[in-house]
Amino acid sequence: MNPEDAAKYASSMHYKMWAIRNRGCTYPEAIAWHANVCDFLSSYAGKNSLFYKACKDLIGDEIQFASSGPDYVIEVLYATLDRFADHLKSGFHNAVPAGKKAQLLVVSDFLEMADALLADSDIHPAAPAVLTGATLEEFLRNWIKDEGLSLSERSEGINNFAQVLLKAELINKQDLKDLTAWAGIRNDASHGHWDKVTQEKVGIMLRGVDLFLKTYSPIASIKSE
Repeated sequence: MNPEDAAKYASSMHYKMWAIRNRGCTYPEAIAWHANVCDFLSSYAGKNSLFYKACKDLIGDEIQFASSGPDYVIEVLYATLDRFADHLKSGFHNAVPAGKKAQLLVVSDFLEMADALLADSDIHPAAPAVLTGATLEEFLRNWIKDEGLSLSERSEGINNFAQVLLKAELINKQDLKDLTAWAGIRNDASHGHWDKVTQEKVGIMLRGVDLFLKTYSPIASIKSE
């Protein structure tokens, strides 16, 4: 979902809640809307977002209202969605600090280098596989660092990074399967298992990594794609 579609979705929910807000809200309605809004904000804004945090504790884990009742919950959800829609429309959601943007552009450059190596018939596909894997690993490492997630020195590597991100619900199980497969190709290339590293496999890996980066950080994808 791009920012424009997300803003439209937030505005649509905001409009529907307007009628409930005016007539009064029941407990079941508040619980259902709370789940809907929190699911949307956690998926799009992220669980570290202040928008998500403003909503998630309105109802406790045991479906107990932490505030003064369903009308209050609806008021907070209504106001938060309104501000989040404006936030998206203003373009702030896509703003990237200069230092971070430079870091992501480096990732993009390395992916483009891997793409060029793969297209060169004189170069074994192991070379772009290693470069793509190293680029992906660095992206995941920085992502974990930016999210403030804990990671021991012995937990390096794509597979370990993927587990940390899955546990934090920043990626899904399909992402985990993809990352594990890409790590396997990278390892085969790094350890000289040349017969397992084919042009086709590395091509699929490179396109998959590029799509993964487009999903989670569009700046870091291959520019020409």
